[in-house]
Amino acid sequence: MITLGTPTKKPSNGIHAVPAPHFRKVTLCGSTRFKLAFVEWNPCLTLDGYLVYSVALWAHSERFALTPEQKQFVDVIHFAKIRNSDEIFVLDIGGYVGDSTRREISYAEKLGKKIRYLSREFPGWTETDCKYAPQLLEA
Repeated sequence: MITLGTPTKKPSNGIHAVPAPHFRKVTLCGSTRFKLAFVEWNPCLTLDGYLVYSVALWAHSERFALTPEQKQFVDVIHFAKIRNSDEIFVLDIGGYVGDSTRREISYAEKLGKKIRYLSREFPGWTETDCKYAPQLLEA
């Protein structure tokens, strides 16, 4: 359990500043065709005490077409999230790892980040196992 400290000062906007505890930072990686998995694992890891970075767009699952420049820009931002993380969690549903995810894993390896795989920690997990995502997407 994480215990937050008491407010130390009151900024001019009226919000109390609280000393930030150290959270382990994790970036979710994987194909955006697995939108439910991203929506599911974000709160699961958050409730486990992680600060979670995720994808910004659902290009595959929503069939959202990015220009090559937009794709490159989104990739740069996602790599910055990986750089800022302690580890990555690869959402490799059914063991699927596409080219973009392979590049993310390779980048994380070069940086010495811990790499976790959904398929290894939760063998057989599929998006039908989601308990949070369906409710979150309905909201």
